[in-house]
Amino acid sequence: TQRELGMPQPMVEDFMRSFSRVIGEMKPHKLEFAYPAAAGERVFEAFHVPEIGADGQVKSVLCIARDITERKQRQQALEHSLGLMRLLEALARTANEAATPQTAMAACVELICRYGGWDLGRVALFKSGRSEGAPPLSVWYAPDRERFDHFIRATNRRSH
Repeated sequence: TQRELGMPQPMVEDFMRSFSRVIGEMKPHKLEFAYPAAAGERVFEAFHVPEIGADGQVKSVLCIARDITERKQRQQALEHSLGLMRLLEALARTANEAATPQTAMAACVELICRYGGWDLGRVALFKSGRSEGAPPLSVWYAPDRERFDHFIRATNRRSH
């Protein structure tokens, strides 16, 4: 059993639930799980299949597992790339549809912050060849403005 193989208790419980489901429904069930290995955590996909006896009852459950770590990594990389592509498309659309540079900057910094899961963001437009002093246009994104008010004010003062 999984317990005899030294699997952690939560994983043993997941397997037992899957086995119970296979026996109760008399149909296959798929289970995905992560398992620590010497080279780092690996992800496995296990298929649990009922083996039916002549009497029509489940006699045993066959478990076939395979390592799907590389597939999961490729899938995550693809999802990341798709997310970036969607962000870039949204940024281009937003910038093109904005009535003013400030509107475009505000919408774009919000999109970027939401994508990144950031609570604070700033975009500033400086004069060509000059990155010091007060920017002629600066837009902050901070849904919880009170939380960052001191930082924003201090940064704005420093820019002036």
